Amino acid sequence: MSNTDKDATLMLMKEKYIAPGYNGQIATEHQVILAYGLFSNRNDSNLLKPMVDEVKENTGQDPKIIPADAGYGNKMNYRFLKNRRITAFIPYNSFNKEMAERNKGIYTVTKNKELAKYKFIQQMRLKSNEGEKMMKQRREDVEPTFGDIKRNMQFGSFNLRGRPQCSIEFGLICIGHNLKKIKSYLKRAVKWDNGNQMIGKLGATLGYQPL
Repeated sequence: MSNTDKDATLMLMKEKYIAPGYNGQIATEHQVILAYGLFSNRNDSNLLKPMVDEVKENTGQDPKIIPADAGYGNKMNYRFLKNRRITAFIPYNSFNKEMAERNKGIYTVTKNKELAKYKFIQQMRLKSNEGEKMMKQRREDVEPTFGDIKRNMQFGSFNLRGRPQCSIEFGLICIGHNLKKIKSYLKRAVKWDNGNQMIGKLGATLGYQPL
């Protein structure tokens, strides 16, 4: 327990030291943050559902496709996404090991039939051209977004204490990131004007005139 923040949890940080903190989650599309959340969970396995719910709350619809890393790859999440009719491109923790075993002909199918079915689906999806495209998009979407927040915006730790206050701080950081992305997109849209009058008006308002 932290004596300065009762809501924080001791976690292993990216820099390999242990400190009280929160697990910050974001859902992005083209590096624009659609949803964010701040959790006390040390790992990501139970955080997929609340983030999908948050995306629906903010956008009015479920995402159609979710590429994510192996931290979210478990039977509970595969079942949840199937029931919500969302296509998952999510490896599980032993994905690379089991794919290597398949190639060597020594792969043993798990006795849990439901899990075995989900694993097979992910193996087929992730090894397809579409799967490679989705995982490449994930690497170019979420990771640079966190990189911008941590490095360019220099947000490495919270100034406030308590989960409600830290959630507000995190939310303001996400808004700041999104405003930068929208500004960048708008600037490019005005530069390469396609006759969209609304884009032109927004560009003029922000001081960007078509070339």
